[in-house]
Amino acid sequence: MSGLSLLAVTWLLGTSEPSACARFEPAKEVIVGKLVRRTLEGETGWYVALEKPLCVKGEPSDDINADDVSDVRLLQLVLMHDEYATDKDLVGKRVRVSGTLFTAHTGHHHTPVLITVEELTLASPAR
Repeated sequence: MSGLSLLAVTWLLGTSEPSACARFEPAKEVIVGKLVRRTLEGETGWYVALEKPLCVKGEPSDDINADDVSDVRLLQLVLMHDEYATDKDLVGKRVRVSGTLFTAHTGHHHTPVLITVEELTLASPAR
């Protein structure tokens, strides 16, 4: 399915609830929600408030991502380039984020699941 999981396609098309949870890295996932700027535990960052709760299937052989995580409603974005400058106009808007998911494992991680951003774009209006 060219790198997009069934979950991502279901999420984007707005069809019925997906039958499977998202997967942790290295699987590429797509999420849709409102891009928000928040200060949590003294650090300001970008987060996506999801339109639908997300579950992520753990990988028992992975020390960091071993456990399943359910009812995820807010994901911290891990930005790799200059998105804070180039994409600042997206804050407060409905966005589409593609990337890889992983669980929080340092004090700088403020949500149970984070996404390493590969692409951040304005999403189509919700149907």
